[in-house]
Amino acid sequence: MSTTKAFQLVSNTTTLATFEDGRRALLTIHLALLDNHPSQHEALLQSYQTQHHGIIFNDISSCHQDNEGANGKHNLVFADPPGTLPLFWDGWKLFFAISLPTANDTNSDLPHYELTSPCPYQLPSSSSIW
Repeated sequence: MSTTKAFQLVSNTTTLATFEDGRRALLTIHLALLDNHPSQHEALLQSYQTQHHGIIFNDISSCHQDNEGANGKHNLVFADPPGTLPLFWDGWKLFFAISLPTANDTNSDLPHYELTSPCPYQLPSSSSIW
């Protein structure tokens, strides 16, 4: 897929996500690149950004094993509200399906998770990483 428009930096934006098991949830994302091409229907995540926000990002697909021989889980695990959401795996990447939420979606009892921190990204000072 290609686009003729530059990606847009967005913050505090909410999408409706559908997961591998058919469950749906509202996901709020901060400091992300938005591809608003009409055919875009997947969201890719930078796992470090979610992990820094306290979410467990199990990024090993179930067709692979971790270093202890256990099958991967390819899911997101949240503490607040508690929940585990399975990601799609198409043989190349992990993702969840996205769409614009309707007013009915945002006013429903769908679970709502914050994927990334609303705090501005700060580069560490050079003295703190060496």
